[in-house]
Amino acid sequence: MAPTKLEDLPTHFYKYRSLAGDQRAFTKQILSEDTLYWASPLAFNDPFECAPVPEMPKSRAERESRLRRLIKEHGPPANEATRREMLSNAMRIPAELYEQNLQQHLPNLLQEFAVCSLSATPKSVLMWSHYADCHRGLCLRFRPLTRDSQSPYVPEKTYFELAYPVAYSAERPTISIPTGDRVETLERTILTKADFWRYEEEWRLIAHTGGPGLRPFPPECLDAVILGARMPKQDRDEVKSWTAQRRHPITLLEGKFDNRLFQLNIE
Repeated sequence: MAPTKLEDLPTHFYKYRSLAGDQRAFTKQILSEDTLYWASPLAFNDPFECAPVPEMPKSRAERESRLRRLIKEHGPPANEATRREMLSNAMRIPAELYEQNLQQHLPNLLQEFAVCSLSATPKSVLMWSHYADCHRGLCLRFRPLTRDSQSPYVPEKTYFELAYPVAYSAERPTISIPTGDRVETLERTILTKADFWRYEEEWRLIAHTGGPGLRPFPPECLDAVILGARMPKQDRDEVKSWTAQRRHPITLLEGKFDNRLFQLNIE
């Protein structure tokens, strides 16, 4: 997919984090080591994610055209007569077998991908409840770098130009078999979620190789930490000590429950 233009990005991205249990050390690591964890798309908590509906073209002519191109581009070296025979054999395979084969092999296709999930809003009460320990955690604020940044991490692109918005849908995405551009098809699969997740306003960074793990981000991208409205004083003091040790200036903000409305304010 084409890189996202800077002018199309949100002004900031947000990462909700918990301080409960083992999550405390991982959250501190983000602040102290400037790394974010990129997860496997196979480990997402929504069972419908990365579970597209495989479809063979209904038209025999379209199916034949796609199989011919697939054999030409990805098949073994062969003369025209051999290719015609391969096409004839492929056309005799029932559509159901192609669909079952894709479902079985999709995990293998996705295992090298890695995804970092971010949000375009810091005010989602549900996100604070689900991912920041019921407002006892925090939310990290990242800003996209400008092209004139001197950061050694971004010689050609800014870090967040790798981010794409998630599309929300009532229907699962489909993969037409045989697929053309495999990478683009898999990206579309990763970037489509059920519409009941729309409140997350999610954007995703996608890596095609390397699998899950920690990846560095430009330190100057992290410019603020929002403390949860229910964060205990001891945790507030500890988070403040973490931010004080950073070389790049960082703003401390605080979530506050509105006195009249069902909303969260950031002060």
